[in-house]
Amino acid sequence: MENFDDICKELGKLASSSDGETKKFVKKQAKILKKKTLEVAKKRVKKDSGYYHRSIKDGKPYEFKGDFACRVYSAAPHAHLIEEGHRIVRGKNGIELGRVKGKFVFRDTANEFTEEFEENSQQMLEDLFEKNGF
Repeated sequence: MENFDDICKELGKLASSSDGETKKFVKKQAKILKKKTLEVAKKRVKKDSGYYHRSIKDGKPYEFKGDFACRVYSAAPHAHLIEEGHRIVRGKNGIELGRVKGKFVFRDTANEFTEEFEENSQQMLEDLFEKNGF
């Protein structure tokens, strides 16, 4: 049973010492997701006023419910209209002329990135275990 206790202690040390590496990994994955989001946005949003594409950013890594997370978001005030769609309303009477369909840039890119993120996470864990002699 001593061997099992030693392994548990080593894993505990590994978990506490890997926070910095985990933050770096999460930030790196957020940058990859941001790049993919920009590619999709440039394909789907044809009108290039410039601000929507420039406003796509990646945030700082933070702890959320015990896990590390990092957001990719758009700081543009009209980003939700492009993402989810909106009504076309004209005139003082509020006559509705139609609806613009949403582009769903962030949703679709996040869904596509999920599998790649899982593979990258698995590789990071393997590297971390190998580095620490497991």
